[in-house]
Amino acid sequence: MKSNTLQLETLKFSHKEIGVSKHLHITHLNESTVFECDNGQLGSVLFLQGVSFDTATESELNHYRRIKHQAITMLGELFCIYEHTFRQKLDMKLTGKFEEPFTQTVDELYTAHFKQQNLYRNNLYITLLYKGVDSSKFGKSLNLFQRLNEKAVKGARQQYRIKAIGQLKKAINQLKSLLSQFKPIILGSRDQELGMSEVICFFSKFVNNFDDIRFKAPFYSEPVKKSIHIKESDLKKYPQGNIAYYLPNKRLYFGD
Repeated sequence: MKSNTLQLETLKFSHKEIGVSKHLHITHLNESTVFECDNGQLGSVLFLQGVSFDTATESELNHYRRIKHQAITMLGELFCIYEHTFRQKLDMKLTGKFEEPFTQTVDELYTAHFKQQNLYRNNLYITLLYKGVDSSKFGKSLNLFQRLNEKAVKGARQQYRIKAIGQLKKAINQLKSLLSQFKPIILGSRDQELGMSEVICFFSKFVNNFDDIRFKAPFYSEPVKKSIHIKESDLKKYPQGNIAYYLPNKRLYFGD
């Protein structure tokens, strides 16, 4: 009896729970490097591999800051930027063998000094968002009859989306060029060689305790595969539904 009561309470609690998509508004990918939100906003993510700052002088560090500031201010009011820094714990093992006794002793002492210490690396991501596909943007070009025609509205919206994606890609490539000293990579540009979606891995960090989770492709029957009209290799990298439903690797409770 106790077990049944507990199950009912758990079920009741689950029904009150708000889904992940309420908090994570990414719905789908338009391209491997371009994602779209539920409000029509389009975005791309830039990963900065960074520069060596340990031995850099103050003037060099200020130079890097100016480069980043100038790159961001050149984007214009159509874009907004989010910056995320993920602190990644490194599993580093220092190994070396030296014939000279003094050098070998220094190496052993140096290794012992860091053996009980954790080493971390900061991974910096810049997310560039373009204003959403607002119907007021393309509505001006439609007459009254066309506005009442659902097909015409959908066509105009799609044309505006294509134009917006072009502007977003131009801006993210410009940002990449201006930040070239930081060795930037546009997430999604290496999907084919990596065999996974970099953008999905990035967003999975937010709901999986910063773990780099790859998308796990569900099993599709042959009729379903044919109806989806997508390459077999892409089925393993990209979900065929709302991205937010696929990202959590664990059951999360956000409350009501």
